[in-house]
Amino acid sequence: SDGSRLAIPLRCSGSWGEVLPRKAQYAGFVDHMTGNELPSATGFSVSFIIPAFNEELHIANTLASIERAAEFLTIADVVVVDNCSVDRTAEIAAQSAAKVLSVADGPVSRLRNIGVANSTGDLLVFVDADVSLTDDWYRWINAAMERIRVEPMLVTGSHCLVPQDATSLLEKYWFASFQHSASSHLGTAHLIMTRQLFDLVGG
Repeated sequence: SDGSRLAIPLRCSGSWGEVLPRKAQYAGFVDHMTGNELPSATGFSVSFIIPAFNEELHIANTLASIERAAEFLTIADVVVVDNCSVDRTAEIAAQSAAKVLSVADGPVSRLRNIGVANSTGDLLVFVDADVSLTDDWYRWINAAMERIRVEPMLVTGSHCLVPQDATSLLEKYWFASFQHSASSHLGTAHLIMTRQLFDLVGG
């Protein structure tokens, strides 16, 4: 493992879901575990918002995983908000199709708000710069979007896999505790919500 995190989606439910099996594969819009067609979510345009600081080791993988999502999502824009990294984060991000903004000061919440202000999508997907989307994410995003269409005030997202070479106690015990049981906790590494809801709560 290179230390980056992988986003595993939550199945949308009244309690915000259960962690899905990690080995699921996504291809087209068919759930190959059941053979059933997944619900489509056409009509949503999606903005990916990525706050970043000194993530040159991971940002390329993050952006590549988002580019793959363009095969079946209408991506309005991908916005990387770089907090004046002193490494090559902004340079690497600029080599992709992402819009790269430089923000000198402020907490990560401000970076996300600036990213939203410079995006145009109906649906906002917040992803940390060291998080890559997995096959599970591609497999379930349409179902999640369909649920959000019905309940536009819903916030969903996912937990992240802990890197196999994780050394910090926070990763090994706190984050790992969410991977093996149903949980209503959502961290900020990956969140999904409508722009309507974001604007309603004021960012």
